[in-house]
Amino acid sequence: MFSLRRLVDALFKVLSGFAIVLFTLLFVVVMTQIILRYLFNSPLVWSDEFAQYAFIWLCFIGWLMASRNNQHIVITTVIGRVPESGRRVMLLLIEIAAIIFSLVMLYEGYAITLRNVSVSTASLFFPFAVVYAIVPVFAVVAILVSLVKIVDLFAPEAVEASSQSGEAR
Repeated sequence: MFSLRRLVDALFKVLSGFAIVLFTLLFVVVMTQIILRYLFNSPLVWSDEFAQYAFIWLCFIGWLMASRNNQHIVITTVIGRVPESGRRVMLLLIEIAAIIFSLVMLYEGYAITLRNVSVSTASLFFPFAVVYAIVPVFAVVAILVSLVKIVDLFAPEAVEASSQSGEAR
């Protein structure tokens, strides 16, 4: 499983770099659009569409990053009152549910991506499949993240650390 962790780490380095480039590009395009529209009365035709699609991709990438770093909103009322062994079982069930959800996203995302290979966007003139491709990409990475979390959940050092701090990972 150590190689799985390295794979996830490498994927997140690529995703982080891509997110930085995409956000920078999004910022530059939107600022250029504002300047061209209000100062020169000559807006770009494609900038709104690009901003929308870039934002969709950034939301999915952000979702993955938050999931990997356990930064999503969590309600710990029930988990906090359960003994350590029960906590691990509950967290395992949560990760299994996340994998099932990701498998559904993978199946449906792949299908919608294939259906849109020949459909072009309105002003950017690339296939809508590029926009929808984030869904299966997201699903694969989310499954890998959940698998790493499951391994971490039952690794001896994770069990020791969570029992010492009184919290589950």
